[in-house]
Amino acid sequence: MALLDTLKVAYNLNLKLQALKPNDASNSVILGESGAVDPVRIYSQGVALFIQLQRTKTEYELGTDFELVDGFTTFSKPESPGLVKSAFLAAGLFMALAYILIILVEINRYLNTIEKDGFNSSKK
Repeated sequence: MALLDTLKVAYNLNLKLQALKPNDASNSVILGESGAVDPVRIYSQGVALFIQLQRTKTEYELGTDFELVDGFTTFSKPESPGLVKSAFLAAGLFMALAYILIILVEINRYLNTIEKDGFNSSKK
């Protein structure tokens, strides 16, 4: 870009010098190392380089270091039960355990009375 800017400055300086010499022949062709230099091409190349530089800066700032993965399953509700549902389930489980414990205690009492008095005493 700096060399292109230097070429633009040199070309503009040449145009200014030609404007100061009104009677001289116009040199609208400037010769460079690789042949004739087209003045329009100098400025259009500058615009093309600027656009490419802007595109590169934008790509750098946005970054392309991520990959979009498609195919995730979306869920409308959570898989685990809610707090209320879990509380009722725990309460039911504890009630069942309490009834089983009460039944075992009653069976133990019954067996203790049978052991103490025998089978015949329960029919009295």
